[in-house]
Amino acid sequence: GSDVIRRSANHYIENADFVRVEKIIVALTELEPSNLENWVNLVKLYGQMGDKVKARAAADKAIELDYGVKAYADQFVDSIGGN
Repeated sequence: GSDVIRRSANHYIENADFVRVEKIIVALTELEPSNLENWVNLVKLYGQMGDKVKARAAADKAIELDYGVKAYADQFVDSIGGN
């Protein structure tokens, strides 16, 4: 299940294949929508990709799940350059 998917994501992260990693992490958020770690990982990925708009949307979902991540998520998203 999701453990195999996570291992695949880690492989693609190591190879900087962000397009595949995005597909995998999005799939994880669909399989486990209440898993905060998946949403935080998606925020981080979008940060690496420089996609502030998608990072903000993922951060908002993470904040919905756990308001305690709001300060970190907001600061992280604000620090992203790009679109």
